[in-house]
Amino acid sequence: MLTVETPLGIMRATRADYPGHPGIRIELQRAGEDDFLPLALVEYADDEADLPENVGFIISRAWQDIKEDEYSDRVVHKNVRVNSLDIRREEGRDEDSTGVFT
Repeated sequence: MLTVETPLGIMRATRADYPGHPGIRIELQRAGEDDFLPLALVEYADDEADLPENVGFIISRAWQDIKEDEYSDRVVHKNVRVNSLDIRREEGRDEDSTGVFT
C-alpha cells in the first residue's frame, strides 16, 4: 500500500483483487473521517458488455463525486498490447474509430 498525505486528507493506493479484474484502487480518507472513499480504479477487464468478448483491456474508472457508489467516468486505454495491431490484422480484424478491434 502507498499512502500520501494531502491538505484534503490521506490518499492511498491499494491492490484491487476483484475476481478476473486485477488492478489498483486509489482512495481518499478526508481529515477527521474514518472511511476511505473512491477516487479511481485502474484494472484489467475482459468482460465489459460494450467491448469485444474475451479481449482484455486496461480500464480506468473515476468518481467525480466520491460519495457515489458508482463511478462517473471510464477510459479504455489504447495501445496497451505490444504489436496488437499486427496480431488483430492477421486475424482479419480491423480497428474502429474508438481503437477497438472488430
